[in-house]
Amino acid sequence: MVLAEAQSRAREAALATLNAPAVAPQMEADRSALKAELAYLRTFGEVYRTHLRAYTEGMLRSIAEWERSEAGAIEQASADAEAGGSFSLGHL
Repeated sequence: MVLAEAQSRAREAALATLNAPAVAPQMEADRSALKAELAYLRTFGEVYRTHLRAYTEGMLRSIAEWERSEAGAIEQASADAEAGGSFSLGHL
């Protein structure tokens, strides 16, 4: 969704740049192509940062969830050990 929107914005920026009035044909064509590429690269950079931020936030949420589940498991093991008296590994 974000990527499609960014591509659409990049395409619109590139078309707006290409539709600008020309001064000298070859020089203006080069300039327009460079402007279009610059607009695309700026939009690509925005999209990349957005995806990277979303990925990083997702990883941080996963780590936080893992920490909560591990803390719960440690608390449960401590409670079981206190209730049972001693820790036993069974027959070895």
